[in-house]
Amino acid sequence: INPSKFTMEETREVFASDERVEISKSSYEIVRSIPIPSVVASFKNCPIITVEYFVEMIVMTSGAVSTTVIAQIPVTIGTIPIM
Repeated sequence: INPSKFTMEETREVFASDERVEISKSSYEIVRSIPIPSVVASFKNCPIITVEYFVEMIVMTSGAVSTTVIAQIPVTIGTIPIM
């Protein structure tokens, strides 16, 4: 059996924030809380099912060095606190 034949991927946006930030220093920190809806816990012990969650950040700059940076950050969601 070819496992890639039965692959299904679902992508859903649960939170979005769009804001303009003027940075005049060489270092700047923005902190945001992201609401996480009720979802299935992440697990990697099953050979036929993989559940993974990611936070995707898109940063667009303007000015002389106009560019777009996209980062996907993996997130582990569980039912037992790990801290």
